[in-house]
Amino acid sequence: AQADAFCSICQKVFFPLDAVSPSAVDCSPNVLCDGPCMRAFHTACLGLEALPGEEEPWWCAQCAEGGLHACHLCAKPLEGTRPLLRAGAWRPSPAAGAPILCGEKGCGRFYCRPCLATQRRAQWRSPRNAKCPAHLCAACGLGPPDTQCLRCPAAFCYACCPEGALHVRGDLMVCPGHPEP
Repeated sequence: AQADAFCSICQKVFFPLDAVSPSAVDCSPNVLCDGPCMRAFHTACLGLEALPGEEEPWWCAQCAEGGLHACHLCAKPLEGTRPLLRAGAWRPSPAAGAPILCGEKGCGRFYCRPCLATQRRAQWRSPRNAKCPAHLCAACGLGPPDTQCLRCPAAFCYACCPEGALHVRGDLMVCPGHPEP
């Protein structure tokens, strides 16, 4: 999954299988959030001196404290992303302005409804549940895609990947026009 491939704070890639840019790679210890966001973090970026124990689930501050997650497109903090802890699962809010957590298993991306509504590849399953555009090729519409952008939900088949994209590793790239990771 894209979320477990790079640190959500410094944006550096964990596993440099075929990294083009050495400045985009940091293989120091990392931890995955067991909360609904499923993001990954370097322990140093979190200020942790050691990895959390594997016996207990570890949740990032946003998931554990009901903090604000940001929209994956506009990066604005989203009100109401506090997960309802029923068996540790996120339950979408019925409120019209409630944030949307992608319904694709293992995704973990949050969106504000207006941003997700602008994405032609988003697949709405119900008014409260959608599959985000990161799961289909932005060019041809087929899926699952081969590579995903670190900065936006754009994803592509290798044959459709835009010219000028920075390939960080096989399954991760940065679209042309975004800053280098």
